Amino acid sequence: MVVGAVDIDCPQHRLCGYRDLIRGVSGGGAAMSRWPEAAPFVPQIASTGGDGGAAVAGGGWSSGSSSPAPSSCSSSSSWREGDCCYDVCWCSSSTVHELRSIAERMVRDGYIEGLIRAFGGAATAGAAGRRGPPDELLLHNWFSQLDVEWVLLLHTCSEEEEDEHVRRPPPLPVEDLMALMERWIRALLTMVQVLCITQLELRAKKPTVAGVRRAIQFFLLRRDSKTAHADYVQQVVQFARFAEESILRMLAFVDAATLAVVQDDDDDHRVAEALPGMLQVYACISEASPTVLAMFKEASDLLASGSSRHGQEAQVFDGMDGIFLRKRKKLSDAIWNMMEKVRASFLQDGCWQVSPEASGVHETTVLMMNYIALLWRNDDVLTFILQDHHFSVFVSHTQGFSSVVNLITDIISCLGHKLEEIASSLSNSILDPALRCIFLLNNWQLVLHRIESLDLPSWALIDRCRTRRYIDTYIDVFWSPLLCCIFIGNSSDTPRKKTYRPAFGFRRYLSLENFEIEFRKTYAKHKFFKVPDPKLRQRLRQAIIQKIIPHYSMYLEERAARGMHNRPPKITPEQLKELLEELFEG
Repeated sequence: MVVGAVDIDCPQHRLCGYRDLIRGVSGGGAAMSRWPEAAPFVPQIASTGGDGGAAVAGGGWSSGSSSPAPSSCSSSSSWREGDCCYDVCWCSSSTVHELRSIAERMVRDGYIEGLIRAFGGAATAGAAGRRGPPDELLLHNWFSQLDVEWVLLLHTCSEEEEDEHVRRPPPLPVEDLMALMERWIRALLTMVQVLCITQLELRAKKPTVAGVRRAIQFFLLRRDSKTAHADYVQQVVQFARFAEESILRMLAFVDAATLAVVQDDDDDHRVAEALPGMLQVYACISEASPTVLAMFKEASDLLASGSSRHGQEAQVFDGMDGIFLRKRKKLSDAIWNMMEKVRASFLQDGCWQVSPEASGVHETTVLMMNYIALLWRNDDVLTFILQDHHFSVFVSHTQGFSSVVNLITDIISCLGHKLEEIASSLSNSILDPALRCIFLLNNWQLVLHRIESLDLPSWALIDRCRTRRYIDTYIDVFWSPLLCCIFIGNSSDTPRKKTYRPAFGFRRYLSLENFEIEFRKTYAKHKFFKVPDPKLRQRLRQAIIQKIIPHYSMYLEERAARGMHNRPPKITPEQLKELLEELFEG
């Protein structure tokens, strides 16, 4: 079959046609390229078996490409933002530009014009004035060139079926859903570009009358003008029918995708991992719908002013507005349901299992921050989704409020409370209380580091003083007691503002030795604690140095001034400082 200047039945064209060009977008080759993957963000629920309470992978959530199970803490800086990308962007400006070039080629080759003409002949076959069934072979060729011929096999859910419990075909496998989303988004972007370019060319062919001379010619050749206008209207009808059938068939994927993520309850973790793709599908439809609806509006206005038969056609095209609204609402409901599942999983204790000597960044903290980054990168899309779910009280950016920012700050607040709750309940898992402090410091430092990289608005309510409180607690509990060996503290003072005076008198011969013994014990115990963030590591060291060194130097000076030379100190303040600067390397 020859469509325009292209033989669409030619095997060579099928193998080397527009499909390969679309597959090669952003990939530099004919083979399907792997587009950016979202960083893993779904936690794995661990259950305790009978082997001494060791955490084992349960049958719940998993993090997909995240190999380390969250039953242990990462002691390395595996949370660096350079290791993964936070969001999936399948409709970037460069991608849209490449797809538009392909769309222009489709139109320029005459492929689309011939396809519409052939489709119009098939659709109007049968009784006069009645629309016949579309030519499935033509649609198959069209969708095959878009690399989505499988969409034609999907079930289109009607409005009645959405309200009634009818038997539907099985949903798409979730493991294939992300790859299908990529192909579908490319196809829809290309299709919309093709239809827009075609309509522009069709508009340029519209018969016009300008000036007196043209008006005279028009009246002299009125019969020919009527014929030309009738031909133009017929072309508009053919184009609108082709566009309507193409868009409706493409939107069937929305029903199939939402059905897959809603009904696959046995593998909720895989369902949640499709969230980045679902957000991109929503964004694609939201961006495409104004263009598509404007296209149908133009066709409807033209046909509504014609015969009654064309007036009925116009009403059919007007119904596209309601169809897009229903598809967006269905996607919005599915996405919100997925977000609720992800959030609930983070609050389960099963994904916060730790080993007895772990103090590093927990895998679940990393996953939770990946999830927050995913939300922020899709701020515009989520704003509309939250509006759909009646959270419009926070959507005024001009007044300093954003629904997505408030959603993120709420999640971060929950994370902070969850970390403290986990730390306080880790007495059976992490026996050393000092390790629990380091655990809190490492994890909250990651949170602050990732928040800083997101560049949230300055008014976002983030507790940035939590790190300071954790450092003060750590030093007061585990390092300040060393000073009690050489000083007598005022018991009426608070720990942070405790005042000391040298411990002379009957303790003058034992105080220095006690200090050196206790320092060795504390230093040996804390030296190999791992603090992966270099800024936090240096901050901790300086806080300890500022706490210990001035008092130790003052004690030695007072000791020398009192003539207490019974035994020189085994370590000088400078040597003590050098030792403290080696802490927390792991």
